[in-house]
Amino acid sequence: MPIGLERSLGGKVRPVILCDSCGHKIESAEEGNCYWAVGEANSLARFCLVHARCSLAFEGSDRTLDWQFEPLERFLGRLVVRRSGVPRLVDSWRRFFR
Repeated sequence: MPIGLERSLGGKVRPVILCDSCGHKIESAEEGNCYWAVGEANSLARFCLVHARCSLAFEGSDRTLDWQFEPLERFLGRLVVRRSGVPRLVDSWRRFFR
């Protein structure tokens, strides 16, 4: 799950997410999916962020894992709620990409 920082021509820095399948930026949370594969009990899940358009190729890339997925917008919203302890709207994640 490549997450990085990008500086615009105006000098503003913002976080960006790169697709684990094609390597290009996911421009909006609405255009991505979060995939994860859980192994044995008490093991950490591996998760990947991909464009919705790259989902079929991604799912076929490793058939040894039982991939689950949800829209990126929902995943990021749940991540904020669980980590901050303060419920926030998914709209806050839309601003993440601006």
